[in-house]
Amino acid sequence: MSSISNYGELKDTVKGYLFNRKDMDFHIPKLVELSERRIYRSLRCPANEKMGYFQIQTSISERTHIEIPRDFLECKYFTMLYANKLVLLERVSDLEMIRLRGLPYFVAEPEKFARLGRTLIWYPKQDIDLLEVQMVYWADYSGQLVEDTDTNEILRIAPDLYVYGALVESEPFLGHDERIPVWNDMFNQALAQINNHAITAEMSGSALDVGTTYS
Repeated sequence: MSSISNYGELKDTVKGYLFNRKDMDFHIPKLVELSERRIYRSLRCPANEKMGYFQIQTSISERTHIEIPRDFLECKYFTMLYANKLVLLERVSDLEMIRLRGLPYFVAEPEKFARLGRTLIWYPKQDIDLLEVQMVYWADYSGQLVEDTDTNEILRIAPDLYVYGALVESEPFLGHDERIPVWNDMFNQALAQINNHAITAEMSGSALDVGTTYS
């Protein structure tokens, strides 16, 4: 697979695999969009990790939740600064959080958090005016590719994910093309490789080499 550094080169590569069919020019951006949906449903690696930092005036709003960012996929970890101590909260299910929030009210060091809709909430409540909350989460980078010169970190390190994902999504136009199962296998292999690499790096304490191209 030739070098791919931006959206324009990605579209050209996909078009080449489709034998440069002129009738596919209009559809290729949609195939890339659908490919991104496939990617970010499952991709969990340092390249799409982001950090969010929040300061919450509880004496004013009395909030015990934060709204999740628009690009939020899943929380990796969630911490609070409480009594000059950084506390790592345990994630629980939404049903467990509803049960806990139904218990008699009390104030203590935060222990647990859960996602409810578009918010992250925690338990129990705190008795300080200013809460400092930090989380690391996996982000959805879809929709960033608009102009031909646009790129993102995932396209840079794993262009094959985008290419094979888009080719799989071309099946309605190609019919029973014998290459579709091959492309699907290549997509799944690339996705598994980058996720497994991230897990291995996490367990060994090393960082993912974002300069590596997975192809």
